[in-house]
Amino acid sequence: MRRRILLYFILLLFLTGCTKLSNLDSLVEEEQADTVDLMFDYRKTDNIEGEILLKSRVSMEKILKKMGSRVLQEWPELGWVLAEVPAGEDTVSFIKKVQRLDETILAEPNMYYELQLVPQAEDYHKQWAFKNINAEPAWDITTGSQNVVVAVIDSGLDINHPEFRDKIIIPGYDATGEGYHGEAMFDGNGHGTHVAGIAADNGKSGKTAGVAWECPILPVRVMDSSNIISTAYLIEAMYFLGDFAEAHPEMRIVANLSIGGRAYNFAFKDAIDYAAERGVLLITSAGNDGKRVLSYPNAYNGVVTVAAIDPFDRKVDFSTTGYWNSVAAPGIQILSTYPDGEYAYLQGTSMAAPFVTGAAALLLSKYPDLPPVEIKNQLEQTARGHSFSEELGYGVIDLHAMLGPLEPMQYGSLMVNTNIDYQTDFVSEGIVTVFDSNGLLVAHGTTGINGNHHFTALKPGYYTVKLFFSVRGYSEAKEMNYVHVGAGSRTDIDFLLKIPEFNEVILEGPIYIDIDESFYDKEITLTEKAIYAIYTEEYTDPDADTTISVLNPEGEIIAYKDFDYHDRLEIELEAGVYTVRIGDYELNDPLNCILYISIIKRVK
Repeated sequence: MRRRILLYFILLLFLTGCTKLSNLDSLVEEEQADTVDLMFDYRKTDNIEGEILLKSRVSMEKILKKMGSRVLQEWPELGWVLAEVPAGEDTVSFIKKVQRLDETILAEPNMYYELQLVPQAEDYHKQWAFKNINAEPAWDITTGSQNVVVAVIDSGLDINHPEFRDKIIIPGYDATGEGYHGEAMFDGNGHGTHVAGIAADNGKSGKTAGVAWECPILPVRVMDSSNIISTAYLIEAMYFLGDFAEAHPEMRIVANLSIGGRAYNFAFKDAIDYAAERGVLLITSAGNDGKRVLSYPNAYNGVVTVAAIDPFDRKVDFSTTGYWNSVAAPGIQILSTYPDGEYAYLQGTSMAAPFVTGAAALLLSKYPDLPPVEIKNQLEQTARGHSFSEELGYGVIDLHAMLGPLEPMQYGSLMVNTNIDYQTDFVSEGIVTVFDSNGLLVAHGTTGINGNHHFTALKPGYYTVKLFFSVRGYSEAKEMNYVHVGAGSRTDIDFLLKIPEFNEVILEGPIYIDIDESFYDKEITLTEKAIYAIYTEEYTDPDADTTISVLNPEGEIIAYKDFDYHDRLEIELEAGVYTVRIGDYELNDPLNCILYISIIKRVK
């Protein structure tokens, strides 16, 4: 039976002046430039050279190998892999090359991230912060639960610090791949140990106290021995926490990430969503730019972003402002644990975030069934603030008020429905992007097997929703809707697209190939510009594994396909002479298959 393979392609073009399109018929006739424009200028982001992140619906291992690349790491449930850039190629150029492949959904760099603290000379002061967040009356209600885990995604943890002697430390995970798991966990920087002490140091013993005394700490190391934090490490961390939550349904997880980067990263957001779907809430630091600077993950929807205050509940000068801030917490002259049994005063939004992480752990200790969005809502709606501000979000957290009655839900959700699914022949999987009224990309998703995507944790307001997809792999189309999302409710929108019909006429074939060679070349002369399909089917050898290449008159490969044992390549070609090359993947086996070449035209 002939195999029909859906084509996966998205043109990541952030266009202005885009109008709503009611059907696709006219689109397949439009000329498309042979370029791939990316939503972000990745030449201006801080990237790790020689590595890219790639999302696809099928295994890309063979295709990448053919391109001189290889898979370095993969996350099967997310559909993402970390791939090596071929020697001699530029990272951004290779991203564009990979983005043109039919199998590709998204491609982007592996970026650098940084810790968000400001070092400060050590001095002795009392831990003033707990009075500002109203912790003492909250501790009369709960000091935490052993079933609520505080995950610290950071530089590691000094698990032998005397302050943690009476603390439950869950064997840590090293997301860098350097192997410092469990008892081998350490902190070569100090940042992670300081953050962990703020969030969950046991206040019943030792010299200092944290917020969630009884909650276990789970260290997740994302800073390697070269002090590098990459997107791949962060993806691995969130992927691990999602799997941990799934394997331990009796536990809840609050994750602290006092780390930030600059650009929206699709792979990292998918990993955060993967963990959130399994009940993991992510708390992030606002950043230390001192002004309004967009950074991630704090601007992703669904996370809790924390600004920093001084002892007088004022924003400290270094704390980043922005309408994505959630709440505020103490972030200056913060005393906490430090490696080698030491204690230190540090400042930064890195120190503010773990106060909120500990608070969320206390909240889950009292209300263990709250989903992430309801934890976020309760933290924000019980904070001390007269109204929302970009400096402090909804205000300074109030632990005692937070542990009171649950507040009404202030977030809504959006269900995007389409008629694009796996039964819609020759139309790619749709990519849905959601922009807020300020033009900020707050969420993205794919239409998936059912042709829809559900976005949660959206603030009430107006959003622009864009749907990206392709027809026959070369024509791209966009739709926009302006929709309102209300508090505590779900909004549904429908993209019903008129799918054009196509006729396919066989030009060559069946051609029966059974030779003791690794390649078979067929010269073809095309008389018109059109979409052509080249595909193989099983002949007498069920184990034959073929590849398809198209060569121009100069002998250069202009298209390549290797997906399954037998493949189908659809490509738009100008009139002219080409060579179709059928190969055996192993290169040393006899070639055995049936070859067809056909032309595809739209039904008028």
